[in-house]
Amino acid sequence: MKHFDEDVFKQILDNMLSIVIVVSPVGKIRYANHLAVAFYEYSLDELLAMTVFDLRPTDAYGMIKAQLNEALETGIAFETYHQKRSGIMAPVKVRSIHGPDVGQRFTISVITDLSKTVLHREQSKLFEASLNIAEEAIITLDAQARITRCNRATEKILGYQEAELINQPANILIPEEKLSEFEMIMRLLPLCKAICRIETKRLHKSGHLIPLSVSYTTVQNQNDLVAGYVGIYSDTTEIRAMKDALKQMQERALVALEGGNFSVLDIELINGETAIFNSMDHLLGYSEKDIDKTCEAWRALVHPDDLERIRSTFKSQLASGGDIVYEFRILSKHNGYRWMRTKGKVYNYNTFGMPMRIIGTNEDITDYKEIEEALIKNNEEMKALTTEMERANQAKSLFLANMSHEIRTPLNGIISAVQLLKKSGCYDPDQQKLMAILETSATTLKSIVSDILDMTKAEQSGIKLNCVPFSMKLLMLDVFNELQLGANEKGLEVGYYFDPSIQADVLGDPQKFKQVLGNIIANAVKFTSDGRITLKTKCMQRSKHQMMIGIEIEDTGIGIPDGRLAEVFDPFMQVDESMSKAFRGTGLGLAIAKQYIEAMKGNIKCESRLSRGSKFTITCPFEISMEKNDVLVRDFHLEQSNFKMRYDQKKILSVDDSSINQNVMEIIIAKMGYQLYKAYHAEEALQILNEHAIDLILMDIQLPGINGYELTEQIKQNVKTRRIPVIAMTAYARREDREACKTAGMIDFITKPIDVDILVKKINSYMMD
Repeated sequence: MKHFDEDVFKQILDNMLSIVIVVSPVGKIRYANHLAVAFYEYSLDELLAMTVFDLRPTDAYGMIKAQLNEALETGIAFETYHQKRSGIMAPVKVRSIHGPDVGQRFTISVITDLSKTVLHREQSKLFEASLNIAEEAIITLDAQARITRCNRATEKILGYQEAELINQPANILIPEEKLSEFEMIMRLLPLCKAICRIETKRLHKSGHLIPLSVSYTTVQNQNDLVAGYVGIYSDTTEIRAMKDALKQMQERALVALEGGNFSVLDIELINGETAIFNSMDHLLGYSEKDIDKTCEAWRALVHPDDLERIRSTFKSQLASGGDIVYEFRILSKHNGYRWMRTKGKVYNYNTFGMPMRIIGTNEDITDYKEIEEALIKNNEEMKALTTEMERANQAKSLFLANMSHEIRTPLNGIISAVQLLKKSGCYDPDQQKLMAILETSATTLKSIVSDILDMTKAEQSGIKLNCVPFSMKLLMLDVFNELQLGANEKGLEVGYYFDPSIQADVLGDPQKFKQVLGNIIANAVKFTSDGRITLKTKCMQRSKHQMMIGIEIEDTGIGIPDGRLAEVFDPFMQVDESMSKAFRGTGLGLAIAKQYIEAMKGNIKCESRLSRGSKFTITCPFEISMEKNDVLVRDFHLEQSNFKMRYDQKKILSVDDSSINQNVMEIIIAKMGYQLYKAYHAEEALQILNEHAIDLILMDIQLPGINGYELTEQIKQNVKTRRIPVIAMTAYARREDREACKTAGMIDFITKPIDVDILVKKINSYMMD
């Protein structure tokens, strides 16, 4: 630059109203006017020692270099951030052009501070977001009442989107009957600036009317003239519904209050003023003129004997902050003292937490008190009567117990003598028949006497359990043997299953537990004339110290009608009076069983269908005994040694739920020289097949749960067992039964009753193969 030109140029730049800096092609600041010095907070000398790269530390060097080149060639305008001396990054707009050609190239950059512009943008966005967050519809109008803007809530309340309302007259939202109201508001607004909460209606886009609360305010320009309006619309549909509901509740409460024997009271604790709603004229006979509104006036009517109790109760309940409830007698105007019950709550506290006001009710409970006194008197009489009845019941129980003992002693002598006489063999057939009748009758009588004795013991002194270690496995075998004896006499089939996981001894009362099972089995045998009885024992749950034993006893007997099933465990219960002639008994066996099982903390239930049979299920917890049972240990070793001895024998699996059939099969297979495994149901059969290499399966068709067909299909689907031959053993002999066995995968078919020679021949033929 020439000297005189540079001075003139600088003077021009200094007089400009914008921030100006002159930059060399490499970015060095050659000149800065006084506004630049003020904006960047540097001295002129400091600025002249800097480059534009120093002002833009966050921008890439390459980008800044490219912008410098473009400014030198064609000029450029862009927005960025410049860093001040204080570290503030200020938003700026830069317009750069190349300077005049005076022998040196440079750019002149005019810089505009955008701080206020950016702030305005952010505030505008914040304002817009605030409008859209609002639940009320907000609509702005220009001075001619045309819609200029609305928020998102407008669509929710009025159904219109913003684009549908812009430039539309506000009348689009005004129903015809409200036009005059709106015109009045528009006339008043310039005078009063704002009109708030007008309850009115507006038109929804769909055409229906919406109840709204509307507020308007004016928007003024710099000359204080109205530039527009802002309307805020609040949907009052729910509020109106709540008001209507509240009004209905108040009306109902007033009706109830007027028709009831109580009133509402409001007590100011500071001055003792008491307001009573629903005047107590009909309760106590007093009018408002008779008694003033102070607590002292009402206190004077309270029975003297109740005053101190009321004071102490009121004081303690008020201090605890809970409900205030007390009863007292109060003098009525014409009918003497009446009982009242006061219930209340502290409704208001002062700033120090002191109660100021109580709201509650007074209820006339005179009738209740009279009933209560009568009940107390009746209860005392009932207690005396109950005591007499208990004494009579104890006397009855003692008498029955004594009589049972007295009868039992000679009865045992009769039974023993009859058994000895039968064994002597010195009587003719008629005499032996008479002795059998005598023995049966004596045994039945003994059972009846035992039931009565057990029942009276339970009633008189409760049930006492004798807790000792015992083997559940051996106990159930004894029970099963008793079942077999009874079932064999009637030609019944029996089934038995004992969970092999139950090996440890348990703690309990084996005698009473066995008696429970014996009572149920005796009933099963008694009421079953054809079919079978099944006894199953399972471990339902097990922990380190306890196991839950489940026992099922199922029969195909006469069953129990649905209407009598709930009474089956009641003492002296008989299913039908007519049955008591066909099936003799006291009806005490199941009642005793239930008492014993509940004393053992167990449960017993019955399921039954008339003419289809019954199933009794017992679940009972037993502690596991820590003492080892030598008998069981010896049995286990014996089984192990037998297993080793027969290891090379071929193995046959018999699947049948009848223990009689299984016992017969065991004898036959043993004589043939094979080893037999017995399964009473499908799960047990699958477990044996999984643990042992079986060579042949003898399959009964009618099994509990999964039948023989389904079990065979499962066996044939298993790669490990699919080649094992399966022979059907069933009483079903029809052609379709044979086809069903073949379809299931069975290789042969043997009908029951079994011809032993045919069975042996078939087994040997398949074992040879």
